[in-house]
Amino acid sequence: ARGASKTAITAQELFRIYPALAPVLVAILAEGVEESFALTSSVSYTLHPSLFPILLLLSRLQPVEDVAADAGAIAAAEPFLKHVLRCLSHPHHKVRLMAARATAALCSGDGNDITSRSELLTWCKERYSTSSDWNSKHGLLLCIKHLLKVSTSVEAFGLVRPLICYAASWVDDNFMSPPSCVAVALECWAHAHIQGIISLNIEKSLAASLSKAVQASAQFNQAGVNLIGASHLCCVSSEFLARLVYDDLFSFNDDVRMKALCTVKWLLQVCFDARWIAVKTIKKSLYESIEAITSN
Repeated sequence: ARGASKTAITAQELFRIYPALAPVLVAILAEGVEESFALTSSVSYTLHPSLFPILLLLSRLQPVEDVAADAGAIAAAEPFLKHVLRCLSHPHHKVRLMAARATAALCSGDGNDITSRSELLTWCKERYSTSSDWNSKHGLLLCIKHLLKVSTSVEAFGLVRPLICYAASWVDDNFMSPPSCVAVALECWAHAHIQGIISLNIEKSLAASLSKAVQASAQFNQAGVNLIGASHLCCVSSEFLARLVYDDLFSFNDDVRMKALCTVKWLLQVCFDARWIAVKTIKKSLYESIEAITSN
């Protein structure tokens, strides 16, 4: 949802200017969802030509929660929501991703209505626990990620924390989730780390788990195993691990600093993806630190 410009039009304003547009878009979206999930003779899924463009349009609207206490904006978003949520289980990755972004744009924030963040997170959590389809689970995790991405609420993260822990359990050798799901779960943890929601003790245990994820992904790559999402998992884990140890690189404690340096050295050697992401992350962190110092 934060991909939208600050000058982007709101849903309420768009449908006020074009009053006939909303029911037409809802009808086309509903038709596109039904057609996309209908089984063909070859038992495969089809993609309605209008489905992705409508999801893209919704994701580019100014987020409803940015329109302070506006019941009109919430009312304009509600008719789309049930169809957008269904797209979270679509077999095409980009449709799931755009549906997650559109859901975040339609979210009304930290209120009590049906489109509030807590209601949507609770819905995602309940659907995840009952779903047996990994496409659906991946889409639900993407939705959780984008809903949390625009929030600093400890309560919001707490609603889905057990689910995120479960989805990320693959990094502890439990193999309970495919790499694509683990990567999204770790991105949720990364957001919590940036916002200061998780404690230092959890960060220390995460570092070991992230190292396992990078090592496993590198081993799959070296063995020529084409595991979907493994490369992305390696990149996400490497970036998160580099962020965790960055501050320790400048510690006055020799043991802490050497441990951080060893971790960075290992990231630079384990595989190309890890090396590229680690260098990129540390450079960015250095530039941010320098900018913070010079601006004071």
